[in-house]
Amino acid sequence: MYKGIFWIVDEENLHNNDRYLIKIETDRKGTILDYDLPLNSRNGDNYAHKETWKILPYELSRNKPFNYFPRGRVEIRNGKCTIFLNPSINKEEIVEYLKEQFELNDFDLIRIVADHSNHYKARLGK
Repeated sequence: MYKGIFWIVDEENLHNNDRYLIKIETDRKGTILDYDLPLNSRNGDNYAHKETWKILPYELSRNKPFNYFPRGRVEIRNGKCTIFLNPSINKEEIVEYLKEQFELNDFDLIRIVADHSNHYKARLGK
């Protein structure tokens, strides 16, 4: 299972978003087991969207700002899983795609938070 951050740049073909899923392998409690990029969140246990976007290859970032596309985060803490996301991508098919890609099937309950704050606001008109 994984926690981490994501952007949804293609709602028509969800697997076109696979390269925008930046994952950290964890156990069920949220203990980090493995990761590829340097952890750059404020508390050092996850990725930050803005900092991670800066190191993505141009073919992914497309010279857009980090907050152009709708985005979100998967958190795993103390045996509980929460998906925070821009409300425009809080759709059943997208949530199911995220559950599959972050391998969250061990959780009976996953809390979904459609975050209307500026934190997950996207410039792409959403």
